[in-house]
Amino acid sequence: MVEITAKFSRILGHLFFDGSVREKKTKRYQVNYSNASIHSVKNFIKLIKSSFDLNPSKIHKYSGKNGKYYQVSVYYKKFVNNL
Repeated sequence: MVEITAKFSRILGHLFFDGSVREKKTKRYQVNYSNASIHSVKNFIKLIKSSFDLNPSKIHKYSGKNGKYYQVSVYYKKFVNNL
């Protein structure tokens, strides 16, 4: 179990508003974070690296009907289970 630290609380805050956590029946554990601000996405990556020593996927840029946004994913069972 993860200790609830300030960094972990910030990770949860990011995910509550702009993220998703899922475990597929195929046992693929995935956390996605999307935001229109590249700064916010980079901050999320920094929190993941410093808290869990994980390297998320590269940042993907998409164009939606309301403008561009960025998305990053983390595929790690232990991380998903701690959320």
